[in-house]
Amino acid sequence: MSKSITATALMMLVDEGKVSLDDPVEKFLPEFKEQQVAEAGINTGGRIIEVVSGMPYAEFMQSRLFDPLGMKDTTFWPDDEQARRLAHSARPNEDGAASTCPAMSRR
Repeated sequence: MSKSITATALMMLVDEGKVSLDDPVEKFLPEFKEQQVAEAGINTGGRIIEVVSGMPYAEFMQSRLFDPLGMKDTTFWPDDEQARRLAHSARPNEDGAASTCPAMSRR
């Protein structure tokens, strides 16, 4: 999931008073206590969401963000219909025409 979506979810918890932007990472993830962390990263933000909400990241995102906003096609696991509509990567072939990259071709 993107950084902006994870940041939005984390800010929801800030708005609810469950997390403060001034809280150290180790308040929620004790394993960070002995580490010097300049930029914890998106995975750390996702893990904090799990710890604070008591829900798996994907479940929190679906129930607290995607469903309430009517984001019916935003998912971690697209079904066949959604996968057919995903953008795919292309590159020019030898004659300059676009061709689909094999690893990203549609189902």
